[in-house]
Amino acid sequence: MTREPDGGTAITSPTSDDARLRDVLEACPIGAAILAQDNGQRMFVNSALVKMMGATSRDALLHENIVDTWVDDSCLNEAWTAFREERQMVNFEAERVRADGSRWWVLMNTQSVTFEGVAAGIVWHIDITIGKQAEKARLIGENRLRDAVEGLSEAFALFDPDDKLVFCNHMFRSLNPDLATILHPDITFEEMLRDNLANKRIIEAIGLEESYFQERMALHRSPAESPSLSERSDGRWLLLYEKKAPDGSTYLVNTDMTELKIREDALRLEKENAEYANSAKSEFLANMSHELRTPLNAIIGFSEVLDRQFFGEIGDPRYREYITDIHTSGKQLLALINDILNIVEIEAGRHVLDLTPVDFGEIIRKSCEIIKPDAKRQNVQLRRSVSKSLPVLQADPRALRQIMLNLLSNAIKFTPAGGEINVLVKENRGGGIKISVKDTGVGIAKEDLKFILTPFGRLGSEAVAHPGRTGLGLPIVKALVDLHGGSMKIHSTLGEGTRITLRFPPID
Repeated sequence: MTREPDGGTAITSPTSDDARLRDVLEACPIGAAILAQDNGQRMFVNSALVKMMGATSRDALLHENIVDTWVDDSCLNEAWTAFREERQMVNFEAERVRADGSRWWVLMNTQSVTFEGVAAGIVWHIDITIGKQAEKARLIGENRLRDAVEGLSEAFALFDPDDKLVFCNHMFRSLNPDLATILHPDITFEEMLRDNLANKRIIEAIGLEESYFQERMALHRSPAESPSLSERSDGRWLLLYEKKAPDGSTYLVNTDMTELKIREDALRLEKENAEYANSAKSEFLANMSHELRTPLNAIIGFSEVLDRQFFGEIGDPRYREYITDIHTSGKQLLALINDILNIVEIEAGRHVLDLTPVDFGEIIRKSCEIIKPDAKRQNVQLRRSVSKSLPVLQADPRALRQIMLNLLSNAIKFTPAGGEINVLVKENRGGGIKISVKDTGVGIAKEDLKFILTPFGRLGSEAVAHPGRTGLGLPIVKALVDLHGGSMKIHSTLGEGTRITLRFPPID
């Protein structure tokens, strides 16, 4: 063998060497063909190539028109020119056609030889179809991914493990218009950040550029699980989410939150205004209630002196009637003011429980005794059943009395003559105490239950039947029960009655 000037290996052999070369190529598992240098005619093909090309026989492949086995004529011409000019084809890829019409990809390399006395070349064939199909699938996948990312409503950018920009979608360019001139593949995230800082586009970084840069780069290298919100100098708010891929790449997603932030700020301002107005209302009610309480106490006291005729008899009986009305109205108004003060104090968080060991049974007995005359006047039966083995709980006795008097008073007012009210007190399952107040009154419609616990919330029929009521009784009860860590449930059927159940847990 001798080395040709162009670097190819020339094999000069006599006839016996031709036979030896045939044997070597026939035994080779790689497809091989010997082509004449002048016309490209196949002079020999091995069995591996016959199988690779799907030919019916070696003779059929030898006489087959080579042009028919190439998908692209221009690719064939390129290969033929290189072969004719005695240049080696190194890793030349081409798509070919088999005898059955199916396509396949081949990697070809050539080696110059003299065969049967003429200049020729061995063309080695390696089937790379599987690899090409995998590459094609990868490219299709990448293109589909790019199309999907391009269609996102969020801004998307991908950086490779070296932190260079691979690609970004249209929305990313739209949200970063000032970076448009430098947004090209291979720009680094650091360069983009430096440009934003130099042009003061990030509000929170102004005046703190270097420290912000260090913190932002650290966060970029090790992204947090939660997104971060950033205000830009053009008035936009961007929500940023970053994630590291297993190969070290980084992708980031930007969402324009400007409209949502504006609405959020408006809602917060509205909430603050409402809280201020509510606070002002509570302050006004508290001050007014205290101002009204003093003269009312005087009115009630003086009317009581007159009613009892401490300083002598009153001549005209009509005066006695008026005095009684003044006294009754004053007491009703004072009760109303006390209710307002209670609810205002509770809503303001200023009501503090005075906890002490309490005998629930005794407080309920006394509450029933106090309210019994009202039940008798209304011709309503008041019954109570109190377990003898009630646990002693920490509670506020004054608050408990108010709870029971409010519940019983409410039940009496809405139970027609001849009805009854049952109070049941027993130990709650799992500890604590359960109190149930059940009446046979008018009941509450299901759709109206949500209004019952609203301060000043009264149903139409209630307002007509009891114009002196404020609608604060049950809200006060629930608030006081909540302060004890308890719960309150209302079960009611229109026309049949109402059952209110309170549960008080043990308080350490």
